[in-house]
Amino acid sequence: MCMKSIDNRKLLFLDIHDSNDLIHKVQTLYEASFPLDEQVPFEILLEQSKNDISDMYAIFDTDVFVGMLCTVYDADIVFLWYLAVEKSLQGQGYGSQILRDVANIFTSQRLILNIEEVDMHVIETMKRKQFYVNNGYKECGFKTEEYGVVYEMLSYRGTVTYTEYEHMMRKYSGDEVFERIYKLVE
Repeated sequence: MCMKSIDNRKLLFLDIHDSNDLIHKVQTLYEASFPLDEQVPFEILLEQSKNDISDMYAIFDTDVFVGMLCTVYDADIVFLWYLAVEKSLQGQGYGSQILRDVANIFTSQRLILNIEEVDMHVIETMKRKQFYVNNGYKECGFKTEEYGVVYEMLSYRGTVTYTEYEHMMRKYSGDEVFERIYKLVE
């Protein structure tokens, strides 16, 4: 189910393990794009992406580095855990193109992602959710709390339940880590 270095129309998804330069590009973008309280230590993501349950990609448009994607897999679910586009290239359609390409690669899987809970006083959270809704993602109907941050789950091509999400993340992180970090928000 994992994808490995796929050339898909406009964008090229390269497994970052092919090059220290790719690892550096992705790590730099990852650390610049996500608040510290939302980051899993990069070394853990990198190590886990060597397993069949996860992958990490540097995304290029020809020879221009445009973004990064970290995925987690379980059954027919692909979790787009960390997706970021270079700040200087945002607003040029790359985020939507990445989502389309991923949907075209995983044609029979349900895709999920999480976003920070929408805060009506923080325009950025409303814009982020609207971006995903405009790209066909719908609310799954549950939220999780991880390290004190509340996330709303969105899916494409069918909903994902909390039980399915829990199974995937327990498989990824192990029961002990899961119990410490993740909880369902009622």
